[in-house]
Amino acid sequence: MDRLMKTEVLAFAGYQEFEAAADRTAVKIKEGYMEMGYILKMARDTDILRESEYTGYMEFAEKRYGLDQGTVSRYIRIVERFSEGGNSHVLMDNYKNMGFAKLSIMLHMPDAIAEELMDSLSKTEVQAIREELEAEEQVSDIELAIEQVEAEEKKILPPVEGNMLSRAVWQMGREHHEIYRKVWKAFEKGDTGSIKDILAPQGDAVITVRIPGTGRFQIFIKSDICVVNLRTQEKERYSEEDMIEELRKICPVAGMFVEEAYKSVYDEDMEPVKEPEKKAEVAPVQQKKEKRKESKVTKAKAEKPNPAAVVEEEQLPGQMSVEDYEGIVPDATYEEVRDGDSDADQEGEPCTGDIDGVSGGAGDPADDVECGQAERAEGSEIQSDYAADGTSESGGSKEDTRTVEDIWMGIYQKNSEVSKYLTVWESQHNLMERDMLQKLYDMTVAMAAGFEKLLMEDQE
Repeated sequence: MDRLMKTEVLAFAGYQEFEAAADRTAVKIKEGYMEMGYILKMARDTDILRESEYTGYMEFAEKRYGLDQGTVSRYIRIVERFSEGGNSHVLMDNYKNMGFAKLSIMLHMPDAIAEELMDSLSKTEVQAIREELEAEEQVSDIELAIEQVEAEEKKILPPVEGNMLSRAVWQMGREHHEIYRKVWKAFEKGDTGSIKDILAPQGDAVITVRIPGTGRFQIFIKSDICVVNLRTQEKERYSEEDMIEELRKICPVAGMFVEEAYKSVYDEDMEPVKEPEKKAEVAPVQQKKEKRKESKVTKAKAEKPNPAAVVEEEQLPGQMSVEDYEGIVPDATYEEVRDGDSDADQEGEPCTGDIDGVSGGAGDPADDVECGQAERAEGSEIQSDYAADGTSESGGSKEDTRTVEDIWMGIYQKNSEVSKYLTVWESQHNLMERDMLQKLYDMTVAMAAGFEKLLMEDQE
């Protein structure tokens, strides 16, 4: 009888009943992790294990099913994040075909991005989108502010009055020259119907661009167009026609070659066409492997900004520049500016009050005392080691044989970061952290002491 009952479970009246049973089983296999996640969540959130031999849900998962803590955590978090109501074993509709591996990666994304991902994306492509998000997170607000100033000076920003799609499309043309060439050619032929196929050859795609001073934008090309700002998670939706119109603005075709059109829009030269790599000849007996499809995800080509670069100012006639002292004035990175790590600090030299070295760095609090921070807190001014009469503050005689030019270069060498701080202050002073403001204050006071010395030298 038992055997008959088991056989009857697998007996089907016809194909439709058979298909329905197969579909139910496939769903259970595919989304079984959701049921397990929900069970583990119940074990965690209720007292269901009180009558068991296990002390907690982690021990239950490990000893009974061999699941480690990381896997258990992912199971539960996927249920909380992607299930209907955040407390069921059923995925929300837009995540149903994602699978455990991709949802595990999506746990590290904000909803604004995760809810736009297509289930046709591979795990590698989802990971590539996450990497773009992480890369933008590495750029601090103060770095972005410095980059904004530099980009305005170089005039490499999209039109300010444009919407998110307009700005993203403008930057896409500037970054992705191969896409620009193909789109321009389509406009030249009057074939706007092929533009979506150019942007998304496999039906859908994600194109990332990075606007200097603003950050990364991702363009999701599906049944509609969605543009997401990775820094703010702001998003806007557009139609395919909107995309075509924005592309038309950056692809003038009247009486131009593609290179001329590109330069008329971006005021810079286009990259030359890359020659295709030569493929090794395949022996006749060798089976050809199926051609791998191109990734649906195009990553931003822009590198992380160099926030340590000083915005160039107009040079006065006869004014000396940094280039005149190549090898003398050191390059400073953002990390050095932020942390206040001078060469002297790294080598363990004491922070003195010398004109060449006075900077009053705001590093370790213990060092602040040695550098005169305690005196400054009481209202004392930073003074040079050299007094007006040529003696040191300690009372000893100290002959200064340096020229005015030597002294000036000493000041500049130790305090050239001032211009970087002032650049940020002028653009977005609310981003300046307190320790950075302290550094700016210390450096300007130190420079004032140096200039006072120069004035004394000039009077002599």
